This record gives sequence, C-alpha cells and structure tokens, in this order.
Amino acid sequence: MQQNTTQCTAIDIHNLCFSYDKKSSTNILEIERWQVNAGERVFVHGPSGSGKSTLLNLLAGVLKPQRGEISVCGQALHSMSGRQRDVFRARHVGLVFQQFNLIPYLTVRDNIQLVRYHTHTSSKLDEAIITLFDGLQLDPILMDRRADALSVGQQQRVAIARALINQPELLIVDEPTSALDMAARDSFMQLLLALPGAEDRTLVFVSHDPGLADYFSLKVEMQQLSKHKELADAV
Repeated sequence: MQQNTTQCTAIDIHNLCFSYDKKSSTNILEIERWQVNAGERVFVHGPSGSGKSTLLNLLAGVLKPQRGEISVCGQALHSMSGRQRDVFRARHVGLVFQQFNLIPYLTVRDNIQLVRYHTHTSSKLDEAIITLFDGLQLDPILMDRRADALSVGQQQRVAIARALINQPELLIVDEPTSALDMAARDSFMQLLLALPGAEDRTLVFVSHDPGLADYFSLKVEMQQLSKHKELADAV
C-alpha cells in the first residue's frame, strides 16, 4: 500500500520568503525548497545572523512568511490565522529555549501546567510529569519547588519536560547546551535522544557547536539552506 506523503513529511517548505520589515525588498530568509521526514533528527547550524532563530519561529508558527508555503506535520501554517497557529503550536510543537523561559516564582508543576493543552485532573497531570521526570532523571519532589530554587541543570530538564508534556510531533530546541561544558553537553544529548518517543518525534536542534553534529541524522547549514547570504537575524 502506498504511504501518504503528507503524513510522513514533518516539514515542507516551498518558495518561502520572510522579512521583519514588510516594506523592505531584502528578505531575512529565502528558502526555495526544504523537506524533512517525520522522525528525522535535524542539526541546524550557522553563524550568528544566519537566520536560525527566524527559521525556528516560522516552524513554530510564531512568525508567518510574506510569501511561499510552510507546512508542519501536514498542516499549512502559511494559510492559518495567528490564533490558529497558536492552537497548532500548543497541540503539535514542543519548544525548548536557550534561557529556559521558566517563570521563577511558580512551582515546577505550575510552569508545566501553563502549557498543558488538555485539561486533566491534578493526579493525571502529576502522573504525566512523573513519567517525564523518570526519563529525565529528575526527582518528583521537585514538582512542588519554585523554578528559581532549581539548579541550572534541573531547570534545563524541567524545560524539556514542559516542551514534551503535550506529546508533540515536532520538538524544537534552541541552543540548550551553550552554557555547558563538554561532559555535561554530551550527557544532555544522550538523555534527550533516549527519552521515550524520541525515535518517532521529529527533532530540530539549533546550535553553534559543531561537536554536536554526530548526534544527528541530518545536518543543515543555514547559509546553504537560504538563498540570501548576508542575513541580519532579528531574534
């Protein structure tokens, strides 16, 4: 039986153009064609200003291209309203930011609850968090601790748990190892790639560190992906 190519393609970009200044003739990104299969592990690299963060925001539906098509998990983001993209992101995309973006005065449970798309009882939420904590080697007692009372390593792992709580098909990770030494970096990568469901989840991972490339099945250099060579990344 022939497979449905829409279902097995996680990312499909065609003739995409994006600029922060809609009146400018200069585009930040111009991508003629890029496809990523579901379950692929993609390493995106390039110098500062090459458009990496812009690409991530387009994939997450935070930004919308001025021209062209961008589909994620079979859904056409370019034709959605801002509200529709917000709903899509909550259901299908997990985000891990470089600065973690945890709210410091809230507990770990409350930080995770904020992005929980489905409404569940507290016990169901705790059960889901404990399952993630087990894979991330975190003590469940941390659920009731304020985010600002955690170590940097614990905050990083809580940020991953928050990104995975909705079981997203696409996980986007932006420079998570920039403050780690080599041993901690490698430990983090091994942990991330061994989490339950990792083999089926599409991973787009951005980093300046070329030493991470061996962990990924697909390497993408931003200045080769985009036709525009002199970019000014606004993020």
